[in-house]
Parts: sequence; C-alpha cells; structure tokens
Amino acid sequence: MFADEQRDPNNMRDPVPQPLTTKQWRARAATHRPGNGPAVQGFCTLIEQLVNVVGNSCRTHGSGTTARSFRIVTSPLPTQRRAIELLQNITV
Repeated sequence: MFADEQRDPNNMRDPVPQPLTTKQWRARAATHRPGNGPAVQGFCTLIEQLVNVVGNSCRTHGSGTTARSFRIVTSPLPTQRRAIELLQNITV
C-alpha cells in the first residue's frame, strides 16, 4: 500500500513549498507594478486599448469624390506602442 493512499484529504501537504515574501515583493503586489515600470495589465486590457489606434481616410473639404484621399493613423501611446511591438514579435 502506498503512503499517500491513507492520508486524510483535509490534512494533505502541498508538495511545493510556499515562496518567501519580501518587502519588495509585497510593494510590487500592492502597486501592481513590476519594479519602476508601468502598471501590469492583462492581455484583454491591452487589446481594448489597441482599439483606439485607428486609421482614418480623409479628403479635403469641397474637393468632391474625385479628389485623392489620404490616410491618417492615430499615434499610439507608449503602452499601445509596446503592445504592438510584442504582438509583432509573436511567431506562429
């Protein structure tokens, strides 16, 4: 018979020991910031922010439908720029 078959499930020990907590770790956890960097965000939050980076097709006023159009893309914020860089580095 194995040693773990007769154990009480309420009294089972976790085989992985709990990590030691430090003041620095607690400060990071409290502020949700990795060191001195920006706030930690989830993937869904970054995608929601990327929705705000848009491209608009524009045409000068009074030029009618025959005038050439031009495209203006909004400038991404630093967080959005970093998210775009990370997404471009994903290889499938």
